[in-house]
Amino acid sequence: SSIIAKTMLDSPDNVTIFDTNQSAYGNEMLVFELQEMIDNNEEKENIINRMNKLIKQSKLMFTCENLFSLVAGGRLSNAKAMIGTVLRVKPIIEMIDGKLILYKSERTYKKIFSLIEQKILETSKGYHNLSFYITHTYSEKSGEQLFEFIKNTFPNAKIRYTDLLGPVMTV
Repeated sequence: SSIIAKTMLDSPDNVTIFDTNQSAYGNEMLVFELQEMIDNNEEKENIINRMNKLIKQSKLMFTCENLFSLVAGGRLSNAKAMIGTVLRVKPIIEMIDGKLILYKSERTYKKIFSLIEQKILETSKGYHNLSFYITHTYSEKSGEQLFEFIKNTFPNAKIRYTDLLGPVMTV
């Protein structure tokens, strides 16, 4: 639809379309970065190159306390959600090539956060200008725990922390 809309413009060359392979929150992260570059009067070519680099390097990972939110979004069957809830399974899900993929699941949040912390350490190796975007919905304590880990581990990182999440991920 964005490509069709671009062809309807008087000056289509003024519009660049990015295939982000992200969800609502992943796109929000990219929009914040884009807005910062625009505010800093970056050249169009630099913005396009930076956006493509960010899209390629960005990682999106989350967990949820209620498996039935994944049922409502069509990501999990009722039966699996019921079994997972009874067994107290907590998933870690990551976005890979535009698809939500189960990374791992555990039975305690202590193990979940340990795995998330490990994944952050692994994927951030070799990078110096790090940006983290943390959101929590109805789990402020978990969000604060992750915020403190990142702040202490990466003192120079840019961290955005919010309790707002787009509808794509919360249905």
